[in-house]
Amino acid sequence: MLERLFLLLILLALPLAGRWVWQSWQNHRTRRLRQQPVSPILHQLALPAQPAILYFSTVTCSQCHFRQTPILNELSQHWGDTIHVRKLDAVAYDDVARHFGIMTTPSTVILDSRQQVQAINQGVANHDRLQNQVEAALTASAVPSPPSHTLAPC
Repeated sequence: MLERLFLLLILLALPLAGRWVWQSWQNHRTRRLRQQPVSPILHQLALPAQPAILYFSTVTCSQCHFRQTPILNELSQHWGDTIHVRKLDAVAYDDVARHFGIMTTPSTVILDSRQQVQAINQGVANHDRLQNQVEAALTASAVPSPPSHTLAPC
């Protein structure tokens, strides 16, 4: 009986340990990309000198079309011209995808105005997460936030 309990604990711990290793590797990669000079690979994208979201998708990615695209459209409307959202086909731009370690779609890469990596998201990134990452990129770029849409009390 004790052996079964021990085996169950191991089976439960393995996915958690795997997720922790994956997350640690992603954080390490993001930190390493932040410290490097801007890659020549990014020059081929001709990005404007403003914070950007690189959105990696594929033609057959249903999560991209039904979940990630609406979130990015909403953020793009909210921030207007303050940020640049660039959709990239992960197959056509495989060299860019490899540079950022993109292994799945949808994936997003948040860049500040100097084209330094601020965050990398593998899989669907929710609205709040992307909002926080864009705000951090804007802070790193010293770009003011958009005006609040709340009304002042009478």
